[in-house]
Amino acid sequence: MGILDWLFGGSSTVQAPTTVSPLSSRWESTENGNPSTIYRNRRITVFEQDRGWKFCVAKIEGDDNPYFSEVYETADAAKYEAFAYFGGQPSTYQTRSEISRKSRADVSVGYIAETERLYRDLTAKLVDPELTVTELRKIERKVEGQVKRASWQLTQYYRDGVRRSAIDTAERLEPLFEALSADVAQRIEEAKARPRRRKPAPTDTTE
Repeated sequence: MGILDWLFGGSSTVQAPTTVSPLSSRWESTENGNPSTIYRNRRITVFEQDRGWKFCVAKIEGDDNPYFSEVYETADAAKYEAFAYFGGQPSTYQTRSEISRKSRADVSVGYIAETERLYRDLTAKLVDPELTVTELRKIERKVEGQVKRASWQLTQYYRDGVRRSAIDTAERLEPLFEALSADVAQRIEEAKARPRRRKPAPTDTTE
């Protein structure tokens, strides 16, 4: 019988339970009120920390190097993953950090798409040869913001596991915004050098 079979009963290939009712007879509470159980001379303890639940696997006595897990969303998830870890089984539940990374990755994909649209919009505006310095400065601020953020954003995209196609788009946009920055700076200087248009004199409507 595998360790997950022992814990949950039946085949360990079934989906993880969503409640702890199958576990109630196998877990006891420690002095601190934490769920704890013993299996093959190891004490497995689940405890609350960092707005979630961790598990610890340690020798029953005298363990100077216990294993502490990352944080899971629920106590049930931590219990299941404790035995999965102990028995060399694949993980079923994601840690809070994994969930957070996935959430950030999803947001990043949307942000990259918005950045691509922004580039198209700005280049379309720059087609107008008569843009004023004020109008060009507005474009410049948007472009410079993208240039400043590009490097650390790419690093974060890799760290969060953003999908490859989205990262490719972000990497393609980085030099495009840098070139756009130089173009806008030149356009501003050209606009400054243009003679100012004189406002037409008011028309006398009196007779």
